[in-house]
Amino acid sequence: YAATHDIGKLGIERYYEDVLHGQTGYEEVEVNNRGRVIRQLKEVPPQAGHDIYLTLDLKLQQYIETLLAGSRAAVVVTDPRTGGVLALVSTPSY
Repeated sequence: YAATHDIGKLGIERYYEDVLHGQTGYEEVEVNNRGRVIRQLKEVPPQAGHDIYLTLDLKLQQYIETLLAGSRAAVVVTDPRTGGVLALVSTPSY
């Protein structure tokens, strides 16, 4: 069990955990009674996870959060050219 299994448990990272995480690698070796490697039996190299690219605009997101502070509302801002979500705010937040 690797420490990296604790990463990505909320939000976007949780949703895309399988894409982002990749695969851990390992090596099986034969050792002597002193712990010295005699030979390598098997090697499985690690595989890097994939990148994802978000369209969120942090400054716009923060601005809308400030505007909606203390109210009960929701705002979604999308880029009409691409359909990408630029900001998504719902208040109150939990």
